[in-house]
Amino acid sequence: KDVPYILCLMVLMLDLWEFAETKGEELLSTRHAVELLLCALLVIMIRNNGVYFIVLAIPVCLFIAPKRWKQVLLCLLVPVLFYHFIWMGLLMPAWKVAPGGRQEGIGFAFQMTARYVQEHEADVTEEEKEIIGKLLPYEELTSLYSPEITDPVKYRFRQSATDEEVKDYLKLWVRMFFRHPDSYIQSSLNIAYKMFDLGQFVRPCYYQWTNKMDKSDELYADNLFVSSGTVKKLRSLDRVLWNIPGFGLILNVAAYFWLSILSVVEIIRKRRYRFLAALLPVLLTEVMMFVAPTVSGRYMMPLVFSAVEVIWLTVYVGGKMN
Repeated sequence: KDVPYILCLMVLMLDLWEFAETKGEELLSTRHAVELLLCALLVIMIRNNGVYFIVLAIPVCLFIAPKRWKQVLLCLLVPVLFYHFIWMGLLMPAWKVAPGGRQEGIGFAFQMTARYVQEHEADVTEEEKEIIGKLLPYEELTSLYSPEITDPVKYRFRQSATDEEVKDYLKLWVRMFFRHPDSYIQSSLNIAYKMFDLGQFVRPCYYQWTNKMDKSDELYADNLFVSSGTVKKLRSLDRVLWNIPGFGLILNVAAYFWLSILSVVEIIRKRRYRFLAALLPVLLTEVMMFVAPTVSGRYMMPLVFSAVEVIWLTVYVGGKMN
């Protein structure tokens, strides 16, 4: 799902760029309005967290072009409402499609709790241990905690937990933040730091097929793209390329982060603030890294794929290209 999702995000970036350029006048064209509406719908439906990109784009677009509020709401709010009430509210239950695990949305909170317990267990009361224990194996949190990835803790979520128990935990999670906010901040930074560090090797793409199904299952598929031997050669090759001065930046997701920051600086320097709208998908992706399971090529792919657009936008805003 990642590649089609990111391709739609790239189209969304271009749509937002043109919206900023014309101050919303492009939506008077039926073709452009339909394109934006379909793009917004696909971004939301291909991947659940795509809805945040569209929801954030609504106030930004209304601020840029308040006179075009009807077109903005039609193209951006209607897809959000369709997704929430029709797609998720009616069609998915009717087709008996199971919702995603609740741990996916609050995995970052579990990670913060695990770090808190590791650093300040003496401050956790018996009542609080009981609340946490209804969702996670409390006695194992210290050993499960891995600073750079939430999966070991997140995957131990008790799916049998009730909504009320989850609500009690979230209230406790907020209270614990005010006691030791440093633990929560360090938890997020330990997840996100690779996004800033040009010295960290993080593959910006995938070329590997992983199948955890049993080979006897009728749905099992072997490696669809390349043999395991080829994969090993590729993994060795990118390590060689990483050590070539300059070229290694291509194999470092942090380079794409700093590229987007340079673009933001140039837009602000030129005081062409409305063009920040075109960078919304990139900037929101970076913010989401602080609550992501980890920083990896998969989660940073929107930055990698859109690098040419970001460079293009930066040069354009700088007045070097019409």
